[in-house]
This record gives sequence, structure tokens and C-alpha cells, in this order.
Amino acid sequence: MLSDTDIPVSLIAETLGFDDPHAFSRQFKRHKGISPLKCRKQAKPNE
Repeated sequence: MLSDTDIPVSLIAETLGFDDPHAFSRQFKRHKGISPLKCRKQAKPNE
């Protein structure tokens, strides 16, 4: 979802059931090793 759309990370977090977008970001970083925004930027390097 991060690399396929421009949907805000906070809305993605809410869609996935997180009440707090920061909690989603922390979990994402623990799992992937980078923040959701960095992941998006790496997936779309020319934007």
C-alpha cells in the first residue's frame, strides 16, 4: 500500500486497525528496519 498509493500513512494505519498512527510506524520500523515514509521514498525514488 505504501508504494502503490499516496494515501497518508495515518490513513493506512487506521485501515489496518491502529488507533495511533505512531504505533503503526513503530511496529513497521521494528519489522522492516525503516520508517513507513522512508519505505515509500525508496519505492518511489523519482518522486
